[in-house]
Amino acid sequence: MLTILKFAATFPLFLVSLVVCWRMLHKERYINYIWLSFLVPAILQFLLVWISKEGSELWLKVFMGIHIAFTVFAAFIVWFLRQLARAYKN
Repeated sequence: MLTILKFAATFPLFLVSLVVCWRMLHKERYINYIWLSFLVPAILQFLLVWISKEGSELWLKVFMGIHIAFTVFAAFIVWFLRQLARAYKN
């Protein structure tokens, strides 16, 4: 069961995160929370690495790093869009 969860928490979860991010940008709703679509899977992967006692969680660590990098990038994009909107508002 844990191996299935580990597999589901890597590439399929990354694809789901990208689809959720794209849908949020496409619909222009909840843009301020877009970074959560990458942070929540990173937390799930961290918990799986912490629970797992085996030495085979390298893929989880790699995808956790990718999710954290995308979280930072998405948070920067949200900050930039808010600053741009504030500049045009004034």
